[in-house]
Amino acid sequence: MMPSVHVKKVDVDMSQNVVDALDEQAKHMGGTRRSLIKIWLWEPLREEQERDGRLISPREDGDRA
Repeated sequence: MMPSVHVKKVDVDMSQNVVDALDEQAKHMGGTRRSLIKIWLWEPLREEQERDGRLISPREDGDRA
């Protein structure tokens, strides 16, 4: 059983052309805008944490992509 995770909602304002591009890419990849944003934020963050030796798992930080 996975431990319960506190999830924090984050709102980000973006121009319509960025939202349209995200939607197009998400559709191309077979996912949603929300999951695409989570993946694209998580991957570079994880790489940076690995370099710093302080990696946390996506489940510990509330990722539900």
